[in-house]
Amino acid sequence: MSIQGNQIQVEVDPNINIEIKQVGSINMIHNPHEFQLNIIQEVLIQDEKNQPNKIVRRTVGRFSLSPAMAKQMLQVLTTNINRFESDYGEIVTVVPKGHK
Repeated sequence: MSIQGNQIQVEVDPNINIEIKQVGSINMIHNPHEFQLNIIQEVLIQDEKNQPNKIVRRTVGRFSLSPAMAKQMLQVLTTNINRFESDYGEIVTVVPKGHK
């Protein structure tokens, strides 16, 4: 990582395999010391007994952030979502039934 002007340049080590996963949902819990994000992927499973397909939700990643880092992440997400919506239009969100 290096800093050039106001931008931080981040390098990815080519010897480390970083797998990109589609996020279906995020579960977050917190305590006075950390925020824990569970990254959940929805996978369609076909039952072996010819039963209808079902969706299984699996945790594929877990991150622990300090409260200060969680707040910084929120600020970065807010800035980037505002830029995205300025370029491409409003992001429409759908809240599943039973969720607030």
